[in-house]
Amino acid sequence: MKVQGWLASFLEANMNVLSGFFISWMVWIYLVAPLFDYETSYLKGFAITSIFTVSSLIRAFVIRRIMNWHTQRKLNEQYYFVAKSTEGPKGPSVPGSASLLP
Repeated sequence: MKVQGWLASFLEANMNVLSGFFISWMVWIYLVAPLFDYETSYLKGFAITSIFTVSSLIRAFVIRRIMNWHTQRKLNEQYYFVAKSTEGPKGPSVPGSASLLP
């Protein structure tokens, strides 16, 4: 199992957040502002949405990196356990090779 690298995590988080940005901005303009009688310009709505988008991007990237770190650590522990369990008194054993040892 290959763990996602930081660049792939960053790109995926960006795509997720940028699509969310567009949806949130449209929801703000056409639903929230009119529903609550909040008069604002498109630029102010864009700025408000941008603030929340940046915080969302940072949050998504950090959570993804923590989860990937945790997954990689678990994979390393499993590899270490398997490697240790296959070692014999004279090093790593290969099934069927016991007759080759002196």
